[in-house]
Parts: sequence; C-alpha cells; structure tokens
Amino acid sequence: IDATPAYHVWYDAPKNMAAFYGRALGQLRLVWMLRDPVAKYWSYFWELKSYGGDWDRVTFDAFTAPKLNRSRECLRRDPTSPLWPPSLPPPFGSCAPHLDHGLYHPQLQ
Repeated sequence: IDATPAYHVWYDAPKNMAAFYGRALGQLRLVWMLRDPVAKYWSYFWELKSYGGDWDRVTFDAFTAPKLNRSRECLRRDPTSPLWPPSLPPPFGSCAPHLDHGLYHPQLQ
C-alpha cells in the first residue's frame, strides 16, 4: 500500500507509476481519494493560521486575493495557460499557487 498525498500535483506521476509497475500495473487497483477542492483550500488556510504569529492577522480574503490575481494574470497572458499542475516549468508552475492542488480533472484524464 502506498499513500502519498502529493502525487496529484506532479504532472508526470502517471507516467512514473507506469514505468515503476510496468506490466503489473494492469493487475493493480489504484484508488484515488479526492477531497472537495474548496474544503481542501479552506482547510489549508486554517492549517496555516494554526501556526500563529503573523498568520493570526491574515484574513481568508487577504490570503486568497493574490492567488486569484496570479491565476487571472496567467489566463490573460495566455487563455490556454494550464493552471495545473504546480510541477510544470515556469511560467506555468506558479499560475495558481495553492489553488492548483484542488484541480484534479487533468490528472484524472
């Protein structure tokens, strides 16, 4: 059993898994448990706030606004810009900071 929560953020994870398991991959059952993307992001915000310090003064709006602005900038520059995954090379890797972890659709394809 492998339970690695970060596989979904690496665009080459499916290719790497296929290379690792080889022909045995067809005999395996892969289960991917997904969280509601909004709940996941909300939880991440509160995890950061639990660290205290400067995080005590950060509101959800202040935390989210720059991330949404960065995503909008990427899409304005190139409407086909992939907002996912964060492991893509620049300039795409920073197009949706922290928001991208809830974009599951491309990896599920």
